[in-house]
Amino acid sequence: MIVATDHPDILQAVESFGGVAQMTSSTCECGTDRVAEVAKMYPEYDLVINVQEDQVEFSPSALDDLILSLEHDSLASMATPIQLLQDEEAFNNPNVVKVVCDQDLNALYFNRSPIPYSRSNQSPWFKHIDVYTFWRDFFISICFLESHYT
Repeated sequence: MIVATDHPDILQAVESFGGVAQMTSSTCECGTDRVAEVAKMYPEYDLVINVQEDQVEFSPSALDDLILSLEHDSLASMATPIQLLQDEEAFNNPNVVKVVCDQDLNALYFNRSPIPYSRSNQSPWFKHIDVYTFWRDFFISICFLESHYT
């Protein structure tokens, strides 16, 4: 595991417990850019796991599940976990990212708004967990598209 960071205090904290951290350039606009910059430095790795800094608590087995789901689906380029959302207050909270899935639980789109709108409340609501697993080549290709921020 390599922590991509733009702050020397984080680098020092990671190294203090024997972890590996890599400083990134000041031109990175977000954490995903930092992860992509570091991923380019390590072509020997096939998978990239991007754990968002605000997602500090999750089950280690969730990472195993993500990796296995990606390895077992030859058509998938990425995987990310979701969780059934049963709390209407959280559903309406813009700080909770919601995801709309198809019938096979493939993510169709993500939004902070309460989606999908359901007149009868029959549709399940899903919360996105901010962890992403990518095949390295796919991740790097999407991160360096010109339209990345538009």
